[in-house]
Amino acid sequence: MAFSDQAHQAHQAHQAHQAHQAHQAHQAHQAHSFGDYDSPGLTNALMFSREGVVGAEREMSCTRDHHELNKRDNLKLWEPRVRAAVFDVEMMEGLTFTVPDNTHNAVLKAGNIEIATLQRPRAVDFAAQLGMVLGYAQVRSDRTFETLGQLAGPLEFFSGLAFFRPERSRWTIELMGTVFRAAQLVSLRMKHMMACRRPVELSPQVQPMVLTPGHSSYPGGHAVEAFAMAQVMMHLLVSRGENSTCIENKKLVPKNYEQENHTIYGQQLMHLAERVSENRAVAGLHFPIDNVAGAVLGLALGDYFVSRLQGTTSFQGASFTPQEIGENAGKLGFDPHGFTRIDKEGVAIVQSDFDGDIYINTYDNRVHSVPDSEILKYLWGEAIKEE
Repeated sequence: MAFSDQAHQAHQAHQAHQAHQAHQAHQAHQAHSFGDYDSPGLTNALMFSREGVVGAEREMSCTRDHHELNKRDNLKLWEPRVRAAVFDVEMMEGLTFTVPDNTHNAVLKAGNIEIATLQRPRAVDFAAQLGMVLGYAQVRSDRTFETLGQLAGPLEFFSGLAFFRPERSRWTIELMGTVFRAAQLVSLRMKHMMACRRPVELSPQVQPMVLTPGHSSYPGGHAVEAFAMAQVMMHLLVSRGENSTCIENKKLVPKNYEQENHTIYGQQLMHLAERVSENRAVAGLHFPIDNVAGAVLGLALGDYFVSRLQGTTSFQGASFTPQEIGENAGKLGFDPHGFTRIDKEGVAIVQSDFDGDIYINTYDNRVHSVPDSEILKYLWGEAIKEE
């Protein structure tokens, strides 16, 4: 197919998508018909309506008690955007970012508790991966719509794996949105500390398929977000399965090419996170090593988020130190059988396929207590109830 034909089809598809979105927006407006805060027409109509309804002025008032002070059940009373702000503040509580002296490390902590450490790769490691980035460009035409559909996040793609919709799963969507936003904030702060160049800065032949974002390449932000979301969703599905007659579909089950006893839902979630991450390298925006670091940070964050959401007392920290790998760091990429695997304990582990069958297990054995949050436990509890 000629490029002009592909471009025309892409344009038609974009127009159809815009029309579909407009139709959905119109249907949603008809279904709810609640108007907007900043609608001049609605404001004018409300003023005229009051004049016609109230009639002659006379005092009509009553006294009502306030809602209970600082009760988590009050969350149901607020708009989604207000709940989102409350959840975001809770999730980010106590997080700090430091670069220890005489190191190339960025450290994420919750108070004095270390969540993740990322070491900045050497400049030669990025240069060694440039050929891999150029190779990915060969499949850009196959990944165009995926890449564009994931620019603002992969929520819709997760809904196709673990089914949820606004009509039946508002708390699940708010949970995943909270995880996405928190992971995004963390990744951007870590990017600021790492300050690594993008592929387009190393070669004029990269020519990304979308505009390159104005921040550091390392760690991969979409990888951080996708793996954190996958980790949380995996635990959410398992928690729901404990109260479901369909538990056998969500429990640990064998898989042919990997270790036994890991969730098929979990593995699919991890594969989706891998795909989202890889699409960013295909687009020419990231090096594969960015996504390795993003997966490490995302899984560590997801584990920490789950501990806070469930109100449990521990989580495992993670670290990624590519400089200790030496020249092989420039070969870090995607394993043909999956960038991540689920071990027999149901823990997601990052692996890579350089130099034969060498794997990188980035999880350590540190176990720490986490701060308790009634608000986050409430969000988790409401999401579990949704099927």
